[in-house]
Amino acid sequence: MKLVIYSKGGRRYLAVGEFREGKFVGEDELGRVVNLKEREVEFVCGEVSKFPDFGKIRGIFLEEQVREIWEIGEDLDIDTFCSIFGKNSAEFRAGAYLILSSSPYFKVEGEKLIRRSEGEVNSIISSRMAEERRERILREIEGVLSGKSSPIIEKVLEIYNFGSGDPDVEKVIKRIPEFWERFIDAGFLGIDDIPHEIRELMVENNLEFFGREIPYEDLTHLETFSIDSEDTEDIDDAISVDGNKLYIHIALPYRICYRGSPADRFALRRGSTLYLPDGKWNMYPLEVVRDSSLLPGQERSTLTLEVDLRDYSYSFKVARVINKHKMSYKDAEGKLREMGIWEKLVKFAENLREMRVKRGGIALYSPFVKVYIKDNEVFVDVFYPNMAVKLITELMIFYNIKAGEFLAKHRIPAIYRIQDQKIEGEIPEENNPLYYAKIKNLSRTVRSSTEPGPNLTIGAEFYVRATSPIRRYSDVINQHQILSVLGYLEALDEKKVMEEMGTALSGEYKNFKAQRDRTNFLILYKLSREKRLRGITISAREVFLPEYPIINARSDVDLEVGKTYDFEIKRVSFAKQTLTLSPLE
Repeated sequence: MKLVIYSKGGRRYLAVGEFREGKFVGEDELGRVVNLKEREVEFVCGEVSKFPDFGKIRGIFLEEQVREIWEIGEDLDIDTFCSIFGKNSAEFRAGAYLILSSSPYFKVEGEKLIRRSEGEVNSIISSRMAEERRERILREIEGVLSGKSSPIIEKVLEIYNFGSGDPDVEKVIKRIPEFWERFIDAGFLGIDDIPHEIRELMVENNLEFFGREIPYEDLTHLETFSIDSEDTEDIDDAISVDGNKLYIHIALPYRICYRGSPADRFALRRGSTLYLPDGKWNMYPLEVVRDSSLLPGQERSTLTLEVDLRDYSYSFKVARVINKHKMSYKDAEGKLREMGIWEKLVKFAENLREMRVKRGGIALYSPFVKVYIKDNEVFVDVFYPNMAVKLITELMIFYNIKAGEFLAKHRIPAIYRIQDQKIEGEIPEENNPLYYAKIKNLSRTVRSSTEPGPNLTIGAEFYVRATSPIRRYSDVINQHQILSVLGYLEALDEKKVMEEMGTALSGEYKNFKAQRDRTNFLILYKLSREKRLRGITISAREVFLPEYPIINARSDVDLEVGKTYDFEIKRVSFAKQTLTLSPLE
């Protein structure tokens, strides 16, 4: 019988048998029948008279013995190697080949043993030690992904938070499909852990900036007011009413930070202000934000829309205003009633909404969800839109519609928000507890284009965003184009608008994703520590959570649609940002 060695799956096996008609047929050390082509036999060790002890063959030679021969400093062959140790049998040859082919000291070429240099040996040994360490790390990490705590978690968190760390751990992570999704769901992340890609966005714009003088109309005599959330610092918009004239004032950061300055180019790349539960990172330098924001008592430049409430005729102008009343959504109604203009504004806003709805649009009033961390605990506040929110929403939509009309009329390229798909499905009443969830399901994808087109969701022939220039750069571009029509600036051509649109919207999307992912993670972190919550079924399995309206939740069984249930939280998926619930009744 012949004793041979063959390879399979990266491992060498011993086998005994015979060569017949170009094949080797026999049995290997694991008791498996082998049927190999001659070229699949890696090494023929020699003749044996009986079935050998395979385990003993594997232990004939040790690594230390190979090193001793290597230190002699000469090439040799397998027979010479075996003879040095006293016997040259098939078993010895097999043992020698197995140890030599895995040893760093010689390169095996058939029967020949080519001695490697000291540098080559050290390099192979270092590489093998690193691979062995990575294999240990892999086993440890697989345990972590199965929910087992381990010191390796700290090294993984360093990479998660800061993007660099132990290179062997990084290499192992790259081997594991969907590693970060599995790690997030393993439950080892705390509320202070922030992904590296989000940390990269958490930088301040402290670059140089310069402004530009633009002629303006003095409207500082008007009783101008703003309505925002109580903690809003970046006040983009304010309102004035003077007889039958309504004024919508939008901050004009160009007055402070003009195109081409380093700060302006940074703002373009950033795309928008980054709002996280952990803090705010402004698109513009803080000084630009403060000097552009329509802060109470401060004279500011604005791009103002003047509207005649009798016939809705309008004009754009650069103005100077003073915000004399900073209001919150909660106290705005009372203060505006005292000023005697509440009913007039509400009627105007309701008319605007009715016109949009008649054109096929839908009312878009979303709840405000504020997530914050205090004393190492996550808190979630939800504010559902009141009439003041709806009023400001309609006025801002109106401004953006008129800005779109104005630019389209003058054939100026801008960043138009296009949604040309008809709204399918029944539009719910605003008092429906599932209003927000159903409206969200009715929404269609919006695309941006330098060519004007309809926005059917809004109910507008043309629509651009131009009401948040302090915190969104696409609005700055549209402001520039409006100012060009007014004769203050040179218009950007279509190629430049398209180029900057791509840059600004890319940055804006990164910030939006970071805000969504961080906010959702913290809400789910809070929910993972709770046992139950209440929800309303949208469909048989889909559940709307009034206290957490931005979280997607599903029931694990079919339920009655439109009914309120108390649920037990069965599973939190941080990676997919979803909850699986089970009804308690």
